[in-house]
Amino acid sequence: MPGRLRLLAAPLLVVSTSVFAATPVPIPDGPHAAAPGDPLNQDRAKFNVSTFDDGTGRAFYFSSQNNRILVNYQNPNGTWRYNPSRVAIEFPDSPTTPITIALGVVLAATTSDYKNPLDGAFYKRLMYFIYQGPTSGAGAVCAAFSNDGLAWTTAVRVGLTAAPAVACDSPSGTPTKLESIAGARSGATLWLAGLEGDIGVLTTFAGTPRTLTYLFSASPLTPHVLTKQGELPTAGMSTPTGIGGANDYYFRNLDFTYDPVTDKALILRVTPYGYYLTDQRPCMGVCPGFVATFPMRGQVYSQRVNGNPLALLTGTWTREADLGRGVGWPRLLPNQTCSPPIGIDNFTQSDIGLDLDSINLHKQMNGFVARAPSGFVTYYMGAFLDRLGSCRSHSTAQDTFLDAALYSLDQPL
Repeated sequence: MPGRLRLLAAPLLVVSTSVFAATPVPIPDGPHAAAPGDPLNQDRAKFNVSTFDDGTGRAFYFSSQNNRILVNYQNPNGTWRYNPSRVAIEFPDSPTTPITIALGVVLAATTSDYKNPLDGAFYKRLMYFIYQGPTSGAGAVCAAFSNDGLAWTTAVRVGLTAAPAVACDSPSGTPTKLESIAGARSGATLWLAGLEGDIGVLTTFAGTPRTLTYLFSASPLTPHVLTKQGELPTAGMSTPTGIGGANDYYFRNLDFTYDPVTDKALILRVTPYGYYLTDQRPCMGVCPGFVATFPMRGQVYSQRVNGNPLALLTGTWTREADLGRGVGWPRLLPNQTCSPPIGIDNFTQSDIGLDLDSINLHKQMNGFVARAPSGFVTYYMGAFLDRLGSCRSHSTAQDTFLDAALYSLDQPL
């Protein structure tokens, strides 16, 4: 889940197996690259991204596990437009009041379609993101607007009612708590999915057959008002776990989109493997256990839409991909020793040599899946070469994110 516990990239090398190959994405760091001793101030792509081609290049919006969202463009010749990368969204931050923001999705149009309730103006680009402040639990939803993709408006809080619009970090009112959000635009409707952000609720239902992941709709005229349509089902989900572990049905750090080629809605998540409903820190070094266990597998699920997104609420998921490294978290044994790291079932899971913290599909401007001429899709993954090793070699969980980097992977879908 997004949080302060996310944060020098891994060496620039190619990770490959006989089937898959993931390659680093060398986006230039942002302007506030970390000073020594301040790893949380590192503006480096290592978590959620939102990417699309707009005719001038490939836009990259990315989270850096701190109080900023950054933007850059990859030119057609592979070079980068800005060095350093530009800051798109930033919130004041301090050691006593830490702020973390995690990108959800950026949608773009050629006309000014998205209305900002704070100034009444219409804009060409809409960004949803998750704001984590001192009282927002696992996160609260906010939105911002832009015409050029570089300069963004003051962010507005996103809610479930048409209450007076307030700034994202306003002390007034009650924020709508979500851990993640993503989606696409189909005509005059925005279809979005988000995971519950109330930590108490997430803790209560951990390990039970609930996704706590909701389908929402919204209008480009009122994108700050979400209508909750219902909770997404667990049917068809694969929840790999080791001996003594529990099932994890939450769509953590999700991505949500539609593929017009196959008429499928797609939802992507990362999940811990194995997942234990006890605190496993003796086995995991400085990293947390229970519901806050860091993920390391990436999964892709689909359902055919047949013109009715609401059918997702009662349908069955088909697993399209299950990606990660060949081992998972160990477990604390009854004698208080630690088991070896759990082995991955490579008959159903693909070992790409990376532990995944996030996975996002490259998309079109409206949020639909984008495909290369080959028909392949591109995944962008915030990942570790060895997440367990990072947890055992660093002094704090925050510092483990110094080992993360952004990778890409092309494959059929």
